[in-house]
Amino acid sequence: MDALEEPLRGWLGPHRSWLSEHSVDADKRKRMVEREALRHYVDLDAPALDCLDSLGRAPWFSKAVEACGDDSLWAYGVLPWNIEWAHARLVEAMDARDREAILRAAADLGHYVADAHVPLHTTLNYNGQLTGQDGIHSLWETRLPERYGGSYFLAVAPPSVLEDVGLWAWKAIRASHAAVDSVLEFERELVEAQQVRALGAGLFEPMTCHCFLRLCLHLRTRRPPRCGRRAPTTVLALRYDLWRAQHARLIPAAPLRLPPHA
Repeated sequence: MDALEEPLRGWLGPHRSWLSEHSVDADKRKRMVEREALRHYVDLDAPALDCLDSLGRAPWFSKAVEACGDDSLWAYGVLPWNIEWAHARLVEAMDARDREAILRAAADLGHYVADAHVPLHTTLNYNGQLTGQDGIHSLWETRLPERYGGSYFLAVAPPSVLEDVGLWAWKAIRASHAAVDSVLEFERELVEAQQVRALGAGLFEPMTCHCFLRLCLHLRTRRPPRCGRRAPTTVLALRYDLWRAQHARLIPAAPLRLPPHA
């Protein structure tokens, strides 16, 4: 948030806590909203999605439907297109000068962008179930951040303008997918070295902070260490891009008061 320029930083700043609290609203909707869960991932290694290979680096959803079929796309996730849709909702909220909708759309967009930086959101083996590593998803995405998140150093650079949101989404997701093998390998090494303890029912307990460092920060692969920093940088870039695209006049001078719940 602090990396944004004024006046956008001054307007969003007072709502930092609200945006953080409601950044998980999209997850809460998974059990209540049809197809919401399918918006959080895309299984790039699913053979059924080989039909996308001939459609270029960032296939349009309409072209993908023609090539693969609507049911097949939704069956294996629509995250890259959903980022575009979420971005469009933020544009609409700004155009409508709907201040509540702006913050709600910004929170959702941030969530989906973060999902794009999680390698396990890009593979059929999302929970290690295909390699005998059941539970790795919660270890990576929940247990480690909850235990060590306070020590994360996530300084980000000032945002830049993204010329093509769809192209960016596909690049980010493919980069995350390239790290899937490393994530699985790290978990195997940690279990063998007794850095992670199996609790049963597909749950793991990190034994030491060294576990977090090896899995998330700076060993042997450049991709996972950067994922935690790239996500907030891109969220800021998308919001900044919208503001610069002739929407600065829509940002109200006074802070927005919102109800505590979505």
